[in-house]
Amino acid sequence: MREATERVVQEKTKLWIFPEGARFNKGCIQPFKKGAFYLAIDAQIPIMPVVFSQYYFLDSDTKTFEPGKVVITTLPPIPTKGMTRDDIEVLSEMARQKMIEVFNDSSKDLVMQKKIAI
Repeated sequence: MREATERVVQEKTKLWIFPEGARFNKGCIQPFKKGAFYLAIDAQIPIMPVVFSQYYFLDSDTKTFEPGKVVITTLPPIPTKGMTRDDIEVLSEMARQKMIEVFNDSSKDLVMQKKIAI
């Protein structure tokens, strides 16, 4: 991860990290792991939250996909300049709360579309 962070800083590129670890498609965003937030604070680089709506097209039992839609929303960057590792919990929760709000809004529309289609 340190190597990836150095590359992000040197090459001014992006690093995708999924702070939930794995999505269980239970209609909510799971608690975040802290690795991405340590990385962002240590490198003093912003976090750019990307929210994927709930996806209803994955059948959890058979592990198969059906046709469907997912809404992807990119939120404004959250700066980490001046933050220290003491701020990780606050930063993580701030990002999670912003993402939950967008997740709920974007998922609501898709769930309604699914119900109408049935």
